[in-house]
Amino acid sequence: MTVRELIERLLAADPNAVILHLEPHDDASDAQEVHEVMCLREEWTCERRQTNNGTTIDVNRPARHVLTLGWNAKADAQKAERVVVLSSGRPGALYD
Repeated sequence: MTVRELIERLLAADPNAVILHLEPHDDASDAQEVHEVMCLREEWTCERRQTNNGTTIDVNRPARHVLTLGWNAKADAQKAERVVVLSSGRPGALYD
C-alpha cells in the first residue's frame, strides 16, 4: 500500500478515531494501537520472494542490512523503495 492509497482510505474516517493494527491471523482482541508513524529518509530494500507454490511475498528491510535468510538470487528480486513505518511498539524501537 502506498501513502496515497492510505490517505484515500482515511478520508472517510473520523479524525478522532484510534488507529489499530491487526496481524493477519489474529482476532479483534489482539489489535494493537498504532503509537508511532515514522517517515524515513533512508531507502529500504524490498525483497520479492518466489514461494514453492508460485506465489510471491515481499520482505522489507533497511537497505544497510544484509540479505535476509532464504534469499535466492536465481528466483528472487530486490528493489529500493521509500517507506513509512507504522508501529504499535514504543517510539524508537525500530532501530533497537
